Amino acid sequence: MSSAGDKETSVRILIDDCGGKVVFSHLAHQNDYKISCVKCHHEKGGDQADYIACGLCHPVAFDKNYIENHKNFFPDKKTCVRCHHLEFFKAGFEHSEHESYASDCTDCHHGSDIEPEPQACNSCHLKTEAENIPNLQDATHDCCMRCHEDIFEKGIKSCGRCADVCPRGVISIVSMTARLLHFNEESDCLAPCVQRCPAQINVPLYIRKIREGDLTGALLIIKERNPFPLACGRVCLHPCENICRRNIADHGVAINRLQRYLGEWEMNSGTRIPITCAPDTGRKVAVVGGGPAGLSCAYFLRRLGHHPVIFEAMPKLGGMLRYGIPQYRMPNDILDWEIEGILKLGIETNMGVKLGKDFDLKSLEDEGFEAVFLGIGAWTVPPLDIPGEEATGVTGSVDFLTSVGIKIKTLAGQRVVVIGESNTAMDCSRSSIRLGAKSVTVICPCIKKDMSANKRDVNRAMEEGVQFLFLTQHTRVISDESDRVTHLEYIRMEVEKPGKPGKPVKPVKSKVVAISNSETLIDADRVIAAIDRKPDLSCLHNKEEKVAFEITKYNNLAADRDTMKTSVKNVFTAGDLHTGRAWVVMAVGGGRRAARSIHFYLTQDSTPVPENLQSKIIPETILKDVKVTDNIPRVQISEVPVEMRIQSFTEEVKGSISGEKAKLEACRCLYCGLVCYDQEKELVKPIYAGFRK
Repeated sequence: MSSAGDKETSVRILIDDCGGKVVFSHLAHQNDYKISCVKCHHEKGGDQADYIACGLCHPVAFDKNYIENHKNFFPDKKTCVRCHHLEFFKAGFEHSEHESYASDCTDCHHGSDIEPEPQACNSCHLKTEAENIPNLQDATHDCCMRCHEDIFEKGIKSCGRCADVCPRGVISIVSMTARLLHFNEESDCLAPCVQRCPAQINVPLYIRKIREGDLTGALLIIKERNPFPLACGRVCLHPCENICRRNIADHGVAINRLQRYLGEWEMNSGTRIPITCAPDTGRKVAVVGGGPAGLSCAYFLRRLGHHPVIFEAMPKLGGMLRYGIPQYRMPNDILDWEIEGILKLGIETNMGVKLGKDFDLKSLEDEGFEAVFLGIGAWTVPPLDIPGEEATGVTGSVDFLTSVGIKIKTLAGQRVVVIGESNTAMDCSRSSIRLGAKSVTVICPCIKKDMSANKRDVNRAMEEGVQFLFLTQHTRVISDESDRVTHLEYIRMEVEKPGKPGKPVKPVKSKVVAISNSETLIDADRVIAAIDRKPDLSCLHNKEEKVAFEITKYNNLAADRDTMKTSVKNVFTAGDLHTGRAWVVMAVGGGRRAARSIHFYLTQDSTPVPENLQSKIIPETILKDVKVTDNIPRVQISEVPVEMRIQSFTEEVKGSISGEKAKLEACRCLYCGLVCYDQEKELVKPIYAGFRK
């Protein structure tokens, strides 16, 4: 290319998504000048002060001084918003060396006729040389991205020719296996919502698919990271919504609601969207535990071509999704449908068998399993460590929730006290209300804002009649002559006074201290301990000796946080067994990470991890100001009236949304990149024209 001192070159660029025409006559340092996508801007967008990079994926390295002197030529966003929407016109090129830029990917070369009779593949539109591709001279398309799937029957797999001939090096052919194995990296185009999602779902892309009407494509994007859109769409605490940039302008996008909508659309359509699996490798993997972590691991292992077999101690699969979450939040029929779809990929199950009793790691090895995934969860509620807790009527949260509707059909006339501040405590208290309890009181050791439970569920519990005693700590269980609980004693707490005046206080959980001589009794016919859940690690010991597993100080199974590999070479883990009590989506994400590592262990005898793995929120992606050009309100979710919901376990509290509302909500998404976002959303103007500010 010409250098800064060469003859001025006129280049005309139409930035489709920005809607702005950028015309300039001179580019400084043209030897470094790049118009490209993917990662090339990182070479000039960071430490090089002379260049400005959009921070998304393919900025033009404009000279800062030129921009400063020609601000009127640049749209507000200065750059394009997404990946390859630069269209080059023949009239704008005065020198032959620029002709190579006429080819670009993803729609951007449509306006170019520099090269006569170009051949374009169906997906990337790249001009390729068919005569150089063996056996494809007569093909109607050349092969790339999606279209190579059409010619698998001819015995030809992704030829890679499009990547070879791309003049700008912007195309790479990414297989399904590569997509499933990919970890978020700091060099990727990661919107804040994607960075925060424990499952690493490409949120902006699947929402864009919804607003474009491609529901199948949207669902498949989710299922490359999460096989539970229906379950997570109901119980996920959606941290992605809390960090959504739209919150800066008004209210965050209802990301989780859109995920649920897609899952319900598939379920109600009468057919399942086909899920592609790699060719069978014949490698056997034992998945011990059929909860969200185990099912996720088995799902991704099967998609990677391996042969997972699930070993489950309970009568049905689902783990805490089934046995720890009430049906008014997670209906069993919906969970059954979602699990059925996972098993139909070709996953075997062995039900009613327990590790350490019916089989062990040695017997699995003898049966030909080359790797083992442990996802047995955390089903043990630790003791309260107070006098009298052995009394009849004192039970743990897990035993209570698994007994509801089976052993416990009514609590009519009973005074129930729930100890804890977690989501499990909310499930126990709200279930007690539905079972007809005379009163339900939660002993909560903190203030409301410090509760780990979802604040919406706390509010719903209050609406349904649950009483809360904040800043209280259980101290003693009192029982009668027959050793049945009659009262619970608690002591009052207070928030410790802050430090010296003027000293900055970090936004952490408030520290509380007991108030002397404040012991109080509360009537109780049943006390439910919902303080925590811990895994039972005794099953990890074989009959002869202890297996050399490393255990954390919190009594969880230790593992590398990225590979999920334990201290035993061929054993991997995820879910509550490793993390302790945590979110369902964290178990799902952990299951995929473990499946990835198992795949590499089986095929390469190693577990590689990218050097620039994105594990924390990238600071520069947190913006202080966001401008939007629409006033579309966040979708409102209907809820069953309180008087109706407390009468039923099977009636879901939160309702569904229609396709029209889902598409409108999708239009609120700003389709963010690293540091930029789509302010105008040109693609969907007709949809929300009535909501213009």
